[in-house]
Amino acid sequence: MMYIGFSTQTHKLHACILCKKLKHCAPIITDGDRYYLYQFVSPKKIVVLQLKKRDLNILQKHSWFFIKYEHKPDINCLKKQTFLTCVEFTKHVCKIKHRNIITPYDLFKYLIQK
Repeated sequence: MMYIGFSTQTHKLHACILCKKLKHCAPIITDGDRYYLYQFVSPKKIVVLQLKKRDLNILQKHSWFFIKYEHKPDINCLKKQTFLTCVEFTKHVCKIKHRNIITPYDLFKYLIQK
């Protein structure tokens, strides 16, 4: 199982301009009581953060919210690391092929409809 995390805040200028409602997204893969947040930092840098349930609650207090995604994640796409945005990276991990999903809000709307 996995979660998709969305944030309403960011420090990146282009995300502040292009993304109106939601600024960032990240996949969170669960393994028992451990959670691994795959944070897209730049096109060639993806950082894996190990979290606990308590950490997710802290993130929720600081502009993050999470949607449960029941499909199996594709971890093999991490080896490519040719993604340009956090949305593109999250779509590959979730195996979503829709081209019209460009912003985190588009991804959010798609996941809510499913």
